[in-house]
Amino acid sequence: MTDVLILSIPRLSATRPQSACGILKSICNRAGVTSKVFDINLDFYQNFKSSNPSTANAIDQYWIQWNKNLLPEEKTTYSSWLQAWVEKLMAFDCKIIAVSVFSWESQRFCLDFFPLLRKNFTGTIIVGGQGLINEQNGSFSTKMHFAHKLKNQGLIDHWIAGEAENSFYNFLTGSNVPGLDSDVLVNDVDLDTNNIADYSDFAIEQYVTAYPGGVLPIESSRGCVRSCAFCDIPTHAGGYRYKNGKVLANEMIGYYQQYGVRNFYFNDALMNGSVKDFKLFLNCIIEFYQQNNLPDRFFTFSGYWIVRSETQFKEHNFELLSRAGGEMFETGVETGSERLRNIMNKGFSNADLEFNIQQFSKYKMKFFLLLLVGFPNETQTDFEETKNLLRRWQKYVALGTIIGCNLGTGLTVEQGTPMFDNPAKFNIVPIKGDTAKGINWICTTTPELDYAERVRRRIELHKLAEDLGYTIWKGDDHLSIIKDRYLTELANV
Repeated sequence: MTDVLILSIPRLSATRPQSACGILKSICNRAGVTSKVFDINLDFYQNFKSSNPSTANAIDQYWIQWNKNLLPEEKTTYSSWLQAWVEKLMAFDCKIIAVSVFSWESQRFCLDFFPLLRKNFTGTIIVGGQGLINEQNGSFSTKMHFAHKLKNQGLIDHWIAGEAENSFYNFLTGSNVPGLDSDVLVNDVDLDTNNIADYSDFAIEQYVTAYPGGVLPIESSRGCVRSCAFCDIPTHAGGYRYKNGKVLANEMIGYYQQYGVRNFYFNDALMNGSVKDFKLFLNCIIEFYQQNNLPDRFFTFSGYWIVRSETQFKEHNFELLSRAGGEMFETGVETGSERLRNIMNKGFSNADLEFNIQQFSKYKMKFFLLLLVGFPNETQTDFEETKNLLRRWQKYVALGTIIGCNLGTGLTVEQGTPMFDNPAKFNIVPIKGDTAKGINWICTTTPELDYAERVRRRIELHKLAEDLGYTIWKGDDHLSIIKDRYLTELANV
């Protein structure tokens, strides 16, 4: 018998193992209980999709479009796949099933899967993750709406709000459990201790990636050193915490030694929040290469990057970053307008931005930019500056430095963000009711920027980016979500 089954569920990109499940397995190890991880998400995108391509595409869109229903034959095939997974899990006669609900995109799967699981399983079902709230563009809420919904329907026994490293351990060992069935997020983890995930149950090489041997997730920090107007990470993550650079380097080296994996993705909000520890990490990795007669860039690593000024991160630091294995860096550029970026509190200038992209190009690293259309106070001139940025940087697309951009689904005002907490500062007021939230807002200084105009600009930028040769990440998905939101919410605003 296996004590705990840990499930990674759709909807996630099937490019690497989910770190949450590796962390949960390591917690089970520490608590002295047996466990096994199942990646249902990988099974869907590799096995189910290869056998049922058109049905899989319909289900994939059904998970993110609440207005969409499956055809009878699609629903039958989908239900059979869900039931087969329940039967597979029941063969393990476990006590606990722990499910990582990564985001709102997993919620429809939960509502389809959990009734079948609950019907067949009398043990404990416990869930966690950012998908326990109802916010599409946020990670924070004062209430775990979806978790309450699951429990009220009898589909789960418990949930954990926030970080699970200590809470889930206490749950397994019978101690007091912070965050259990709570609306208060727990943020109590020391990242320098008990920080090693266990990926032994994952078929790492089966994930869809261009990197031989696969990719593993790794984490350098939680929270963020900045406080962007539209972002809730400083609220839900409990302040900025980072790993010591040497601890981080040893973790990466340890994963290589255990699994043979040489490629990593930092899945935290930013890898270079602590410049001092990031530089220490780079030096430790290069020292490992030298001590073991390994070439530069023996490892590769990618992740989120915040733009630093030349005084904070000089050219020789970029060279060091490249030698250590810096591969691809995702950055919230947001807009080509420095004026608007200052209102957002992004913390960097156009000159800083140009310096960073020049260095990434010079040292043969890749760059991925995130843009945000329709921020309050965005004038037509600001929007034109964003379009000009794409035109100006087309040369980096041709050089292979810029490998893509994420245009998102448009700005929404979410709980826990400075915009939500202080709307007057950003000149936003609700269109209906008392609260500016979601798409229910208008900016008094740019009243022409209503929701229809925000969507129009988003589509215009999408077309321009395509015409200039940019690869747009999840372009069709994001347009589908915008359309679904437009149809379901526009009447309310």
